[in-house]
Amino acid sequence: MKEDIEDKKLKELLKQELPEAPKNQWFTRKVMNRLPTRTSNRASLIEYAGFIIAGLVLLFFGYQLINDVEVAKVITFKDIVHYCILSIMALCLVIGFIASHLRKI
Repeated sequence: MKEDIEDKKLKELLKQELPEAPKNQWFTRKVMNRLPTRTSNRASLIEYAGFIIAGLVLLFFGYQLINDVEVAKVITFKDIVHYCILSIMALCLVIGFIASHLRKI
């Protein structure tokens, strides 16, 4: 709410200080053509959904792995390999999520 008031004050200040845009029928089209293309929010939502689903899948398999070790009461070489694979996949997911955000900056 406070940000909206500050934004309105800033908008009014800029209106008073800046000159008017030239009266050229092509001005708007020229400006719009030079702006970078906007990315779709759908793509961003799909990306977030993918990260959430991948995280949930990793949590599920991690839970299954821990549960299997508790039932067996012994850790085998296969369990250690699965822990390593699960850890690497989780690390890759985190790196992918961070890289995704850094690309947007």
